[in-house]
Amino acid sequence: MVIRQVDITGQMELQLQPFIDECERRGYPVTDVQLRESIPGVYNSFVLDLTADWIIDEDKINPLAINPLLRSILRETTPKEVHRLIHAIIPDLSEEAAKKWKVEYRAKYGQSN
Repeated sequence: MVIRQVDITGQMELQLQPFIDECERRGYPVTDVQLRESIPGVYNSFVLDLTADWIIDEDKINPLAINPLLRSILRETTPKEVHRLIHAIIPDLSEEAAKKWKVEYRAKYGQSN
């Protein structure tokens, strides 16, 4: 008997579109989303990597509130079977936002080695 492996990552990525749309609607646009296995070959634990420029804007959101906000939107917009498998949400910066952050950080705190 051959057991066929289901492309669970592809299925889950399709079900993330309402999450992406809701982030945009609330003013927290996501420019890129990547779903990956927490442990390669284990299909019951995933990490959601996302790119968003607003995560460095302290006037828009407290950095400590980013993950709870994203987790809340994820729970509201995806089936339980999907959001229960995502064990981490890791926000990242676009290259342009990262450069801006480095310039602002250095201006505020000085050059670091």
